[in-house]
Amino acid sequence: MEQKMEIYEDLRQILEKAASVQAALALIEWDNETLAPKEAGEQTAKTAGALSGIYYDIMTGPSMDKALKQWKECGEDNESARKADGTFWSIDEIASRMCCETEKERRLLSCVPREEYEEFTKMTNAGGRIWAEARKKKDFSAFAPELERIIEYKKKLASYRRKDGESLYDAMLDEFEENFPEEKLDEFFGTIREELVPFLEEIRTKGRKIDGSFLYGD
Repeated sequence: MEQKMEIYEDLRQILEKAASVQAALALIEWDNETLAPKEAGEQTAKTAGALSGIYYDIMTGPSMDKALKQWKECGEDNESARKADGTFWSIDEIASRMCCETEKERRLLSCVPREEYEEFTKMTNAGGRIWAEARKKKDFSAFAPELERIIEYKKKLASYRRKDGESLYDAMLDEFEENFPEEKLDEFFGTIREELVPFLEEIRTKGRKIDGSFLYGD
C-alpha cells in the first residue's frame, strides 16, 4: 500500500503543477482584458504562449507517462482516504478518475504540435484584449478579423485530433461533449423543437400578460 500511495502522490503533484500553470494563464488572461497596460499586450501574449508550452510539457512529458503507467500496474486494493467531512473516498476511485481525465487531456494535446499549441494560446490571449476593446466601443468589426483567424486555427488543431471517418465538427465537439456527436445532438434538439416551438407559439398567441414587477423592486 505504501508504494501505491507514493505513486498516487507523484501523480497528484504533477497534476497540481499543471493546474498552477493553468491558474497563472487565467490570471494573465484576466489582467490582459482589464488592468494591464495596452502597450504590454504583445509581451503578455508571448508570456501566455510560453506558459502554455510548459503546461504541454507537463501533461505530455515522461514524468506524467511514468506515473500513469505505474498506477495502472499497481492494481487495486480499495484502500481509502479521509475526506474533509470525515467520510472516505476510495484511493482507487480518485486516482482512476484522475487518470481517465488526464489521459484524455494528454490525447488531445499530444497529437497537436507543441509550437502550434503555443501559437494558438498567444493568438487567443491577444484576441481577448481586442474583443474587450471592441465590446467596450460596441464595434464588432474591430474583432471580426481576429475571430476569423481564431476559428480557422481551431479547425486546424481539430484536424490533428480527428479520427478516421470523423467530421471536423465532431472532433471539436468531443473536447466538451465527449461521446455526444453531432448526430445525437441533432436528435436531442429535434425532440426539444417538436415540443418547445408549439409551446412558445401558444404562449405568444394567447396574449396573457405576465406580472414581472417583482423583477424591478429593491
